[in-house]
Parts: sequence; C-alpha cells; structure tokens
Amino acid sequence: MPDSSNNTKLGPNVRKLICTRMSVTMIPAGGGFQAGLQALSSAESITSHARKATEWVQWALNAVKVSPDNIFGDDDEAIAGEILAIWKHDTAAILYGDSSACMPQGVLIANK
Repeated sequence: MPDSSNNTKLGPNVRKLICTRMSVTMIPAGGGFQAGLQALSSAESITSHARKATEWVQWALNAVKVSPDNIFGDDDEAIAGEILAIWKHDTAAILYGDSSACMPQGVLIANK
C-alpha cells in the first residue's frame, strides 16, 4: 500500500523489506510460536501488521532519502536492498554469536 504522497514503488526489495519487518512485529523477541499463531489468527491481524510494516518501510525509505549523506538518491529498491543487507548481516551475526560484527545502531536507519 504505497502512500500517494511519496510514490513508494513496491519492487521486489521493498516487498521483501515489508515482509521482513512484518515478521519482526508479528513475532517479537521472546514471543515464540504462540505469538506467531496469534498474529496469523485473523485477516484483521495480518492486515494490521502489513499496514504497520508498510508504514515503517515508507518511513525508513524517506529517512534515508532526506539524509544529507544519502548515496542512493530516490531509488527505493536500492535503499530497501541496502537495509535488507544490513538486516541480514546483523541477524547472522546475532544468530551465530558474533554480536560485535553488528553494525552500530543508526548507521543507515533508526528504529522508529
């Protein structure tokens, strides 16, 4: 659901970023299987999580776009791809026990 005020395109990286963000909001840290079932239990819940994730992605893309050191311009796909790469890097570092490898918070985006 792109916001008409910023013309966010839903290319493959943007869609994947929305899904990745949804997975975080649907099953928060420590939430476990029960939280996942509850989040998937109704169309309203899924729609709500999708809307929140889409809003967060739009916010993140816009935050990068207005950054003075933005090297991506207005390319939503490039920005989303970079956010996904950082997310993947940080997640792998956490999962495999090397949290020192994580990028400092706020390097590219801050969690809203």
